[in-house]
Amino acid sequence: MRDLVFGELEFDVDELEAYILENRDQDEIDFSSLSSVEPSAQNAMLSSVTAPSEEESTISAPQVAKEEVKAPEPVVKEDLSEIEQKVGESIIISSSIEDVNDSNAEYQVKVRKHFTDSYTILVLNITNTIEEHRLREVRAVNSPGAIAVNIEGADQIDSISYGETKQHTIWFENESQKFDVKLTLHMKIEEVDEDGNVESDYNDTYQIDPIKIKTSDFMIKQPIPLGSFNEAWTKIASAPSFVED
Repeated sequence: MRDLVFGELEFDVDELEAYILENRDQDEIDFSSLSSVEPSAQNAMLSSVTAPSEEESTISAPQVAKEEVKAPEPVVKEDLSEIEQKVGESIIISSSIEDVNDSNAEYQVKVRKHFTDSYTILVLNITNTIEEHRLREVRAVNSPGAIAVNIEGADQIDSISYGETKQHTIWFENESQKFDVKLTLHMKIEEVDEDGNVESDYNDTYQIDPIKIKTSDFMIKQPIPLGSFNEAWTKIASAPSFVED
């Protein structure tokens, strides 16, 4: 549009605009008093005014907030061969890791269940979340008033410092395919200072939520090959049926 009006521009654009505004009430505007600019310089000046920079012309993608990555859950790797050696039988099936109590509890407890022909094995992962405490001589026993299971193995944990996770393994004879195990942790609590020096100690108990032994703990997912669903369905229909009480 400016080229159509003025042809080849020879004026400073800013100066021209200011001059026109200043003399807009005049019938005729005299441009002879304006200082001229070389066309090459004028073009460079226009480019600097109108052309967006590479940074400005690039449309940046919207910034998506990264999801906070949670720290891995406190679980110690199990030595199944050592467990099998203790109970004297091979493990047939194992459950996934389950929370026993609330994650905000003063002592976090998780469990993994293993089953042999004769035994139910509970591997407790116990985490000390209290900075001022060191747990000593930790072991699980039947909770008072609960239906007791005959615990045959219970290797106590010597010590659990703040932030540590230690395993406590117990096993007992299989009772049925559905029951609750109610346990209480017995321990000695050492109150320590910032340097780990013991200020006092006392015996304490900590009851954990019931550990449920479910029928589903004895089931294994069996993938069905593509195209064989009808055959698998027929086998299920002809198999013995079990009804849960």
